[in-house]
Amino acid sequence: AKRFAEEGAKVVVADLNARGAERVANEIGRAAIWTQTDVSTRSEFDEMVNAATTAFGRIDIMVNNAGYT
Repeated sequence: AKRFAEEGAKVVVADLNARGAERVANEIGRAAIWTQTDVSTRSEFDEMVNAATTAFGRIDIMVNNAGYT
C-alpha cells in the first residue's frame, strides 16, 4: 500500500485488523482511506468496493493478499 502511494496511487487499506489498517492509512496520509473488511464475506467486500469508488471514483488495481492461519 505504501509503495503504491509513493508512486502516486490513491489507496484503500482493507483489513480485518481495523487498527492496523487505520495505522497504515494514516502513515500514507491523504491519499489513503481504510476499512475493516473480511474479504471472505461478500457484503463486506461490496462495502469496501463502495468505499473505494465513493472516495476515489474508480478502482484501477486491486491486490488481494488475504490469508489465514
